[in-house]
Order: sequence, then structure tokens, then C-alpha cells
Amino acid sequence: MKLNNKGWGLQELLVGIGILLFCLLLIVSLINRNFRRLSESMGNSTNNSTEQKRPVEKEEEKEYTSYKDIETAMKKAAREYNTAIYGDDLQEDDNITVTLKSLIRDKYIESVHDIKDSKVICSGYVTFIKERNKVTYSPYLKCGSRYTTKGYLERLDAEIE
Repeated sequence: MKLNNKGWGLQELLVGIGILLFCLLLIVSLINRNFRRLSESMGNSTNNSTEQKRPVEKEEEKEYTSYKDIETAMKKAAREYNTAIYGDDLQEDDNITVTLKSLIRDKYIESVHDIKDSKVICSGYVTFIKERNKVTYSPYLKCGSRYTTKGYLERLDAEIE
């Protein structure tokens, strides 16, 4: 590089612009990756691949005989969801809530109806927490005005968009 009193030459300017563009692309890709991870951790996967979504067996629509059966099925679906989404990445004391709507949408469980009135669609959520290397699942179900699990909180049943 020859220095004269005229400033930088075209060659140096192009190299500088190339370095800036490379840095900009690197920053954009890192931000995009972090937003994608955040979205996946919130259960709103933008990836439409069928790898993460598990198809529900199409034997026949499950008929539950008690609300406890529904809650057990919700726990099982949340366990499969946890394995597929978090796997070994779930950290100690992580407290995760997944709605029944999300489990249905991602095909971990079929739509759930009230056992006493098939016209009423149930809603709910499952919370799970990892403590001492063990994951504990707690389902909360609301089926119209007939049944609500003790400790159910309406605000946790709302799906975050």
C-alpha cells in the first residue's frame, strides 16, 4: 500500500467494504439463529418440517372415561413434546408450560371433548419442571363448567402468539 497525500485507493476501499459486508452477514445470521431458537423454545416453531411434528395414530378417536384419563393423556403428550423439542437441553429448574392447543396443533394428542357432553371442547395446559435430573409433569384441564383441575390458572391456558 503506497501512501500519498490523496487518501486510500480503490483497492483498499473495496477490501474495506468487503470486510464490512462479511461482518454484517455474520451478525444477521447470528441474530436470525437466536430468534429461531427463542421461537422454538416458546413452542412456536417456524420450521414447517414434519420432523418435529409427530402424527397421532389414526386408529379411532380416543374415548376417555374419566377426566383423570384425559389428564394422563395430556401428561403423555407433554412428555413426547418435551423429548422432541427440548430433549437433553432442558436445564435444571426450567419450568415450561405447553397448552393443550399446542399439543393438538403439533399432533401429540387429538382434540379433547368433555366426557359428559361431546359438544364441549376442553382446554388446558401441562407444566413441567426439571428438578434433581427428574422431570415432573402437572396437567391442568378445563372442560366447560363441568370440570376444572384444582390449581388451574386461566392465564396459563392462553396461547402466546
